[in-house]
Amino acid sequence: MATKSKFVKVRAVTASVLPFRSGQPRVLMLLSPMYVGKKIEAKKEAATLVHAVDCETGEEGIVLCSAVMRSQLTESYQNQSYVRRAFEFVKVRSAGEKIGDKTVAYNHFSISEVALPDYDKDDPDSIDYAAFKNVPPPPDAVLVTDAVIAAERAKRLGEDGDGSMTANSPASAGGGTKAKR
Repeated sequence: MATKSKFVKVRAVTASVLPFRSGQPRVLMLLSPMYVGKKIEAKKEAATLVHAVDCETGEEGIVLCSAVMRSQLTESYQNQSYVRRAFEFVKVRSAGEKIGDKTVAYNHFSISEVALPDYDKDDPDSIDYAAFKNVPPPPDAVLVTDAVIAAERAKRLGEDGDGSMTANSPASAGGGTKAKR
């Protein structure tokens, strides 16, 4: 446990990653909208990140959001209303885990919104921790909004978003007949 310091932290320059362990619940308050981090490897997409604080330990850091976690939160909480809410996350299955003769392709989470005692999300002074105040994402971050998710889904499906196939879509590569309107 850290000792009390006579210094006051002004700004965190770096943040640690808040990991999830299979079967262990972790209650986190999400402090910022989800955003796309920096691309580190050419072959992999940039990770979706969110600033959070562990409600039990007070540890502040970054959560790496899986595609499933991201879509569950954005579908359930439109307009980034998951910010300043607390959730219990439980990793129920890990990527690479074998179930019978199949291998799990991605991490599966159980997510539940939880109430914090003496906390009113609409009253910024209802809690003493400075970490619980709104923390903006980095200024050059691309926020993960419903429009970003729809564009990614269309890209994955090979559509322009209006239902027509692009030149790189699987249907057009195989000589698909759907013409762009």
